[in-house]
Formats: sequence, C-alpha cells, structure tokens
Amino acid sequence: MTKKNSTNKIIKDNFENAAEQKKIGNYEVAINFLKKNIALDPRIYESYFNIANIYEEIGNFDEAIKYLNKASEINPNDYEIKVNLGNIYIHKDLFKEAMEQFQLAFSLNQKDYRISNSVGMLQRKFNNNLNAKNAFEYSLSLDPGNEFAINQLSIVERSMGNYEKGLELIYQLTGKISLK
Repeated sequence: MTKKNSTNKIIKDNFENAAEQKKIGNYEVAINFLKKNIALDPRIYESYFNIANIYEEIGNFDEAIKYLNKASEINPNDYEIKVNLGNIYIHKDLFKEAMEQFQLAFSLNQKDYRISNSVGMLQRKFNNNLNAKNAFEYSLSLDPGNEFAINQLSIVERSMGNYEKGLELIYQLTGKISLK
C-alpha cells in the first residue's frame, strides 16, 4: 500500500469514526478524529465542515463559524457552507450577516427551496413583506407541496391585507374546503 493510499484510508476511517462518535454523543472524540484529518491533509474542506456541524449541534456557534469560514476558504463554491453559516448567524441574531450568506448560497444554487424559505423568513424579520412573498412563492415553484412555505406565505398575505388569499393558502395546507 502506498503512502497516499494509506493516508486516504486513515482519513476515511477517521470520517467513519467521527460519524459514529457523533451519533452516540461523543462530540469531542468526533472532533478529534476530524482534527486528525486536518493534520493529515488540511485541504479537505469536509473535515472543517463536519467539525462546524458538531459545534453548531452543541451550541458553540463561534467555533462553528470559524470552521465553516475555513471550509469556505478551501471550497468557496459550496452553497451548503453558506446555508449553514446563514443558519448559525440567525441563531446569533445576526440577521444581516445571515441574509448575506443566503444570498451567496442562492447565487450558487437556485434550486434548493430551503434557501428561499430562509430568505423569506429574514425578509419577514425585516418587515419586507413583498420580498418575503416573492421568496416563499419562489420556494413553492421549486417544491409546490412545501408546507412551511405555504404557511409562511399565508401569514405574509394576511399581513399585507390579502386575507382571502391568506385563507385560501390555509385551506390548501389543511385540506379544508374553501368557503368560496
């Protein structure tokens, strides 16, 4: 076995061991396996990404941001990194930063309805109902059965004074027959 093949096997084993340790709640052990991968090859962005996910899961958002930013340096075109950063910024009430990350994610992938859902929620937070409406409608164009987007669009419609449209969306969501 060549040195490269041996290193690749160790890295693969470390990822598997980290996943197992995370699954049973041994977060520090999982992080240590991933840090071993970084020591072996610091160019593998998935190591940083997975460490960030563990830190996010245990509520250490500052460390999660640090590791996601490093993953993004290595792989700037991975939209999932931007989505995760956006979600963490929301947890930290850094809504402007969250919006920036979701906009970057959207520029990389316009087909993930979760991004539009998040943008819509942030637009609601900013009291920009028209942009929220557009985001939720776009999300529904990608996934017409998206219950979250239907519910949020109903709220936005009613807050814009479009009560009938809002109620129609509730009926669509709940399966109740419209009063029309």
